[in-house]
Amino acid sequence: MDRFLAAEPRARRVAVDYASHSPHVEAVRDEILTALADLTPRASRVPFHSTVTGGLFDTAGLNAGYWYRNLRETVRFADTVAALPGVLIEVSPHPVLGLALHTLRRDQGDLDAALARAWTAGVPVDWAPRYAPHQPVRVELPTYPFQRRRHWLETPAAAPTGGPAQYRIAWHPTSTPDAALRGTWLLVTPTDAPHPDLAPTLTRHGATIRHLAVAAGDDFAGPLREAVAAGPLAGVLSVLGYDERPHPAHPDVPTGLAATLALAQTLGDTGIDAPLWLATRSAVSTGPGDPLDAPAQSLIWGLGRVIGLEHGDRWGGLVDLPDEIDAPAGARLAAVLTGRDAEDQVAIRPHGVLLRRLVPAPPDPAPRTPWQPSGTVLVTGGTGALGG
Repeated sequence: MDRFLAAEPRARRVAVDYASHSPHVEAVRDEILTALADLTPRASRVPFHSTVTGGLFDTAGLNAGYWYRNLRETVRFADTVAALPGVLIEVSPHPVLGLALHTLRRDQGDLDAALARAWTAGVPVDWAPRYAPHQPVRVELPTYPFQRRRHWLETPAAAPTGGPAQYRIAWHPTSTPDAALRGTWLLVTPTDAPHPDLAPTLTRHGATIRHLAVAAGDDFAGPLREAVAAGPLAGVLSVLGYDERPHPAHPDVPTGLAATLALAQTLGDTGIDAPLWLATRSAVSTGPGDPLDAPAQSLIWGLGRVIGLEHGDRWGGLVDLPDEIDAPAGARLAAVLTGRDAEDQVAIRPHGVLLRRLVPAPPDPAPRTPWQPSGTVLVTGGTGALGG
C-alpha cells in the first residue's frame, strides 16, 4: 500500500477501520445515526436519483437512516443510471465513473471535444453560444450525393455457432415529455372488480371522459352506439383486465379477459375506429426487483398483441400501470396515450417509462441433447406446413 501511495500522487488512504457497504458498517450504526440525528432534509426542486434505492427518491427522506443505508447497503449505480431519462453526462474536472460522456479530463481541458462527444452520441448541443465570438460562416455542402462506396476489405462474417438464434424480452427506459390529450375518450371499467379511477387523471391532462361500466356477460353494442352518438371518440381506454375473477360460464377464463375480447369485437362491429388501449397492473416484469404479481392479467398482453396485428388500424396499445397512479405516473400515462412515439407495449413504473423490446439472447453454453422420439408421437397444430 505504501509503495502504491508513493507511486500514485492522486491516491489517498481513507482514514477508516471498516469496509464500507458490508456488514462491518453495522458496528458504527449507532454512531452514524447519532451524528446525523439533527439533519432536517426537505424536498428539492431538482429530481434526485438515489443509488441506494435505484430510482427517483424524495429528498425529504435524506435523514440519518438514509445515510446509514447509503454506507451499509450495495451501491445500485447501474440500476440508477438505467432508470435515468435521456443521456448521462459526468460533469467534473476529471472522469472517475468510466462513462462514455464526460466534460473535462485532467491536463486535457478541451470543452469543444466534450461537446463533440456529446453531439456524436445524439445529445442536442446549441453551438451558437460557443462559436458566437468567432463569427462563423456557414459553408454549403457539395450538391452531388455521396457515393458511399467502401474501398476497404470487409471482415468476413463470423461462422455460425450452431443452433437457431435465440431472443429474449428486454425493457428499455425512455423519456416521456409532457403531452396533453385531446378530444373525448371512452373509459371502460368493470363494475364489481377493483380498478384505478383514471377519469380524474385523464381529465387533468386534457381529455373529456365518457364512462362505460360493464359486468360479465354484458352486451356492449347498445352502450357503445350511445357513446358514439354523443360525438366522435379520440380513443378508448379499457381497464377490464383488472377483473381477475373466473368467468361465470367459463371458470378457466378470467372475466376481464373475456370482457376485453368482447369489447374489441364489438368496437369493430359498431364501426368505432378510435385506438383501443388496454391497461393492466403488474402483468409484466421489467427486470429484477419488479415482480409479475398479476399473471392472470398477463393474458391481456397476449390477446392485445393479437388485436394489434389483426386490427392495426384501430389499435392503440398495451400499458402496464404501477400500483399507485400518482401525479408523475398520470403524466406519463397521458404521454403514452397520445401515441406520439408509436409505442404500443409500454410499462409505467415509479422511476419512469419502459418500452418492450425483443433482443438477442446470449448463447446457451450448455450443449443441447438431441431429442430422439420413440413410440407414438402426437403432433398438435401441424395442419399447415408440417401436416400438409
